Amino acid sequence: MDYGSTFFILSLYNMKQFYLIATCISVLNLSANAQVNGCTDPAANNFNATATVNNGSCTYSNTSLGSHFKYNLSSTLNETSGLLWWNGAIWTQNDSGGDPFLFAVDTSTGNITRTVTVTNATNIDWEDLAQDDNYIYIGDFGNNSNGNRTDLKIYKVSKSDVLAGNNVTAEIINFSYEDQTDFTAAGSNNTNFDCEAMIAYGSSLFLFSKNWVNQQSKLYELPNTAGTHTALKKAELNVQGLITGAEAVANKRTIVLTGYSNTLTPFIYLLYDFNGTSFFDGNKRKVPLNATFTQMEGIAAVKSDHYFISNERFQQFLINTPAKFETLDLSGLLGPYLTILPINSIDLQVKAAGNDASLKWKIEPVSDIAWVEVERKTIADNKFVTLQKFYPGTDNYTDRSVLLQNSAVHYRLKVADKDNEIKYSKEVVVKGKAKYNFRIQITRSHLQIISAINTNGIAEIMSSDGSIKARRQFSGPETFIDIASLPAGTYIVRINAAGEQYARKFLKLN
Repeated sequence: MDYGSTFFILSLYNMKQFYLIATCISVLNLSANAQVNGCTDPAANNFNATATVNNGSCTYSNTSLGSHFKYNLSSTLNETSGLLWWNGAIWTQNDSGGDPFLFAVDTSTGNITRTVTVTNATNIDWEDLAQDDNYIYIGDFGNNSNGNRTDLKIYKVSKSDVLAGNNVTAEIINFSYEDQTDFTAAGSNNTNFDCEAMIAYGSSLFLFSKNWVNQQSKLYELPNTAGTHTALKKAELNVQGLITGAEAVANKRTIVLTGYSNTLTPFIYLLYDFNGTSFFDGNKRKVPLNATFTQMEGIAAVKSDHYFISNERFQQFLINTPAKFETLDLSGLLGPYLTILPINSIDLQVKAAGNDASLKWKIEPVSDIAWVEVERKTIADNKFVTLQKFYPGTDNYTDRSVLLQNSAVHYRLKVADKDNEIKYSKEVVVKGKAKYNFRIQITRSHLQIISAINTNGIAEIMSSDGSIKARRQFSGPETFIDIASLPAGTYIVRINAAGEQYARKFLKLN
């Protein structure tokens, strides 16, 4: 037996074992710092208490919900379609072919208290209302007649104008769908390019389509500014029904859609705990309402868990469902999610590690963190700038090569909780040690000073008796000093930078 060969093979085997063990340890360390994806909703069947990022996997037991009757609406509002809650009243409008009116309705009596005319608008098929801080948006995008409208638009009305009088002029947002290329008439209720639901979210408008053919809903985004735009398709969701209204509570990251089945059984579709505008990637929960033969249309949030809903009048054969307002209490469904504790402590530690700054933080409670941004301020920045954004599961960051200069660097954390409320940590200051490593190059006419980093300072040329022969202020990684007029001899270049002094001797030749 060749024992030398055996030892060599065993050595290779052991090295391979060591490599595999080291690799596994490395993977485990990486996993320990990674965010955990899973179901984050305590109300779900598959709630994962260790999950830090909702991946949309939550499942729920079947349930239904009852609405509470408020009042029947007057015949003026038989085709009420969109709703919004603003200025102490519910605002609504009629759809297809009605007058270009916005109606304010008293929530105690159901009486119309104001009628506002949009003077430059035509009500071809007004389907939903949305709002932001300054504007009301009226969606004239009903398209179920043939699915081939080329005049889809949204009217943008200033709230200050509505408060000032009963006649307003709207800005107009014209749009078309990114994925619609065929405008052949499809016949009544036979298109996937109808829309009755809209929200204003951030600086965009989002549309939820009412797909008559495949019972799904497409999410589109377009700017909230006047002009002609393309509504970009962002996602699609199999809602197994017809979506008719939408309401967003942005600071709770919650959207409630209304809809009904082909047999006029109404439902709501909850979208919540999503990131950014990926509305279909968080929790998705469909809940039928205990009602039948109801063409539910509009929804408006009075509070994050209390809503008004409306339905059009529906009359066919012996069925006669009047137009009415009702209320929905969603606290039983959304309560565990909406009860979010505020961030109560943010501890940030920063240490110098050579030229790097090493940051580590602890935030409590971890379960309520939405995201964390690391911010830095230096003399050059003169204000805090964002370095990187993190999601729950990461608690450290290394800022590379920032401590090269002998000056203070400030850090802080910007933390958002799941209510999108922002808190900041205390500022932590770390100071670097300058490492200039000056080099000098000499020619007959110039002395060149080169630094490893950008440097502000003063350079002086002195003769052997200490008298100053030349002086120059400089800024940057290099500077030149004219020495052509100096006679041959030995000199000293003295550099003052960042409160410290450096000296080098050099020989000037003729």
